[in-house]
Amino acid sequence: MQRSVFFVGRVAPHGLILSVSFILALGACGGSSHSSSPSSTSPTNPTSSGAPPGSTPAPSVVAWAYSGGSGSNSTGPLYGFGINADGSATPVPGSPASGPNESVVSTSAYVFGTDGSNIATYARGSDGSLKLASTAAAAPNAGMPTAYFIGSLTLDHTGQTLYASEDAGSDDNYYFFFNVGAGGSITKIGQLGPSVDYVSPLVFSPDNSYAYGWGCFHLGWDITGFKRNSDGTLTSISTNAVPGEFAGSGQFYCPQGAAVSSMGYIAIAEVATGTSSPAGLASYRIASDGSLGLVAGSAIATALPGSPCCTVVNDMSFDPSGTFLAVAGQVQGGLQMFRLQPGGGLAAVGGLQATGATYRALGWDTSNHLYAVSSTGLYVFTNANGTLTPAPGSPNAANPSASLAVLPAQ
Repeated sequence: MQRSVFFVGRVAPHGLILSVSFILALGACGGSSHSSSPSSTSPTNPTSSGAPPGSTPAPSVVAWAYSGGSGSNSTGPLYGFGINADGSATPVPGSPASGPNESVVSTSAYVFGTDGSNIATYARGSDGSLKLASTAAAAPNAGMPTAYFIGSLTLDHTGQTLYASEDAGSDDNYYFFFNVGAGGSITKIGQLGPSVDYVSPLVFSPDNSYAYGWGCFHLGWDITGFKRNSDGTLTSISTNAVPGEFAGSGQFYCPQGAAVSSMGYIAIAEVATGTSSPAGLASYRIASDGSLGLVAGSAIATALPGSPCCTVVNDMSFDPSGTFLAVAGQVQGGLQMFRLQPGGGLAAVGGLQATGATYRALGWDTSNHLYAVSSTGLYVFTNANGTLTPAPGSPNAANPSASLAVLPAQ
C-alpha cells in the first residue's frame, strides 16, 4: 500500500528514490490494504548511473514512470514510460516487460517488483529501459507456514533498505527488511512481527528517522510507528495517534491510507465504518520522537463518497513541496486535491476532479505532474495550484492492477 513522495536530497549509494504508490485499503472494512503513498525523495548517486553500456538518455524526458501490478488483483506486465515536459508519455525500449511486477518501487539505478514470493531487481538504463538483474526468494520461512506472501514493497529515502509486508496467514503479519547491495541484490537483515496491523506499506518521515503504517483489525484504529536504525532495521515505537473523528464522536473509525508532507506532517485518510459518510482526512505533526500529534481542527470530510462496508480511499500522495495532497476515491472514482495550510490543516481545492475513472495508484514528479493509474491506463495531469489538466495522450496503456513508481529524471 506503497505505499508514496519526494524527500530532501540525500547522498545514497543506490540512487534517487522516486514517488511510489499502491492500492491503499482492503475491499472490506476491518482490514487495511497493501498500499502506500510514500512521500517523495531526491537523493543523488555520485558513483553509479545505473545505465548499461550503449544506452542513450532521452534529452527531453523530465521523469520516468513504471506501472506494475498490486496484490491478488495483479494482472499484466510491467510498463515503463519517459515523461516529457508537457506530460506526454513515450514507452521506454522493451516496454511492456515480463517478470515480477507487483508493488513496484524504484531508485535511479534499479526497479524492484514482486510476484508474492520473490523480489526481482531490474537494472535501469539511462533511456529508462529495464533488464532483469536478479531474483531473490524473499518469502521463505523456517517454521510454519513454509512461505509467507509479500503484500507490498517500500524503500526508505536513501534507497539502501527495502521493506516488505509479509502475510503468514491467520492474521499473522510481518515487516521484513532487506539491504540493497551491489548490482541491486537484496539480503534480509531482520523482521518485525507478528502483528495483525503490519499489513500496509510504510511511509517515512522527511528526515528518514521514522516509518509509519496503518491497520484496523476488527475496527481497531491503529497507526503503527517505527524508528529506523542506522543499519536499516526498524524498532517499534508508539505514535499516540488518535482518530480525527471528522464525523463526530461515537463512531468506529478505520484508517485507509497515509501520506507524508516534506513540511513535517502526515495526513491520514479515514472512514467512519458502518456509515455512508464520505471519507475523512486529518493531519498530524511529526514530533522529534516520532509520535504524532493531531493538528487541532484538521479533521475534515472530503468529497469522496463513502460506503458502509468497503474501501473508500484507494491512494493518496503529497507533491514534492509538501503543499498539495492528491486523494483517489474508490466508490465513484475521481480525484480531490487539498492544500496544506500554515499550522498543518488541510483545505480542499474545489470538489472532485477527473471523475471519468477510478484511480488506484498515485505519484508525483518534480515538474508539477501528478500521475494516476486506472483501469484505462496511466494518466498524467499538470497541477496548477490544485487544478488538474490532463496531459496530451492521457491515458496511456498501462497495468491496471496497479502499482506505480515515478522517478524524476534529474
